[in-house]
Amino acid sequence: MKIVIYIIILSIVGILALYFLFTHLVQRLFSLPHIANSKKPEDYGITDYRDLRINTADNKKIQVWDINPNGKNITVYAIHGWANTAEKFLPIAKVLSQNYRVILVNSRNHGESDTTDYSTIANFKDDLSTTLDHFKTENKTVIIGHSLGGGASLLTASLRQDIDGVVVIASFADLEKYMRNKFLKGKMPKIFITSMINYVEIHSQIHMKEVSPINTIKKITIPVLLAYGTEDKTVDYDDCHKIIEAAVGNNNAELISMEGHSHSSLLDDPLLADKINTFIREKVIKGIKIPEMKS
Repeated sequence: MKIVIYIIILSIVGILALYFLFTHLVQRLFSLPHIANSKKPEDYGITDYRDLRINTADNKKIQVWDINPNGKNITVYAIHGWANTAEKFLPIAKVLSQNYRVILVNSRNHGESDTTDYSTIANFKDDLSTTLDHFKTENKTVIIGHSLGGGASLLTASLRQDIDGVVVIASFADLEKYMRNKFLKGKMPKIFITSMINYVEIHSQIHMKEVSPINTIKKITIPVLLAYGTEDKTVDYDDCHKIIEAAVGNNNAELISMEGHSHSSLLDDPLLADKINTFIREKVIKGIKIPEMKS
């Protein structure tokens, strides 16, 4: 009888130990210190903008920069990646805002948005959707996302009917595979990884397969532009091919490779802004007359 009691006690202790271990690992994975903006629109010569705060459904405030707020016909929304801020999109915004309204979103824990316990693809999707709902206009809508924000942009587009085009920059293809690789690089024993994946899904209330770009893109028929740096060390460059191959039946999905660029450096390349502008003009505008961009 004592042996049975000891076994029960040890089992309970083991379960509790795993619970606290997994909770600690989740905090390390998804919790990050608040990332501040280091630059503002005026640092890039952008003066026609509003710095606003929007309330989310759970009473958080997110910061957005509404650039060229009187822009007609097209509104472009952009959301950054993990541990970056909206400032990463300022070089692109400077170009696109010559003709379009551009709204840059700082997800929770970034910029001057409120702090929250975790930053996940679900948080990014919610903050992007909140912004879309807040600024809803008659304009055609394009959303742009970088890295985690790219995955969130595809997820958002797969759930809404009011988006006319998506630009995905350097996003992972399969979130579960991406997380597994992070666990392996973090020296986590393989025997724990599947259990950890399941725990993360329960804790964050998401199913990684369902929110992964290789699956969300299958639900999208609107134009999609993928842009990836060939020297990306954060996301496997081949992920872009996996996503484009998953876009079965979507003849409006296209891929551009940015030679020599890393995970984030392509955001500073004027060529990317030009490619996005061409994508909007050729795939989204469809007959709307807009003046040529200034050189």
